[in-house]
Amino acid sequence: MPVAPCNVLKTLTIQYSTASIMPDSGYTVQWKIVGDDVWYTEPNKRANPIVISGVPACYPLEVKLLVDCGSGLEVVETFGVQGTGGSVCYEFELLDNAEYSYTPCGGLTAVTIFNSTGLSTPQTVCAIDGSVSGGSYTRKNQCLG
Repeated sequence: MPVAPCNVLKTLTIQYSTASIMPDSGYTVQWKIVGDDVWYTEPNKRANPIVISGVPACYPLEVKLLVDCGSGLEVVETFGVQGTGGSVCYEFELLDNAEYSYTPCGGLTAVTIFNSTGLSTPQTVCAIDGSVSGGSYTRKNQCLG
């Protein structure tokens, strides 16, 4: 599921413990916006720290540091990077009897809930813009994480 565009970019800096032997092809970094399906791959990173510019600042990221020691890419470490955008969290009113997935503001992983339209007051969630999926919903006011 693609997320809404982010017009604020940052530099992702990864400081790692120096290995005694640098892999022949360097390190590979994969990153994606939490809630998105698209992974971005940055191969042949040999500097310490690894610096990747032009990464969206609005959303939390999932990042993988990988190495190929001859048998294909293997994950060395996986970690999250918090988003810094102040205007990307909104209140969403859930409109259908449906299962919804969304990433709460300040969160790094999606959560899943079931909404029942039989409630007297529609259920609302504060979520990262672009991370809501499931039934129909309406984006309301900006909210704080």
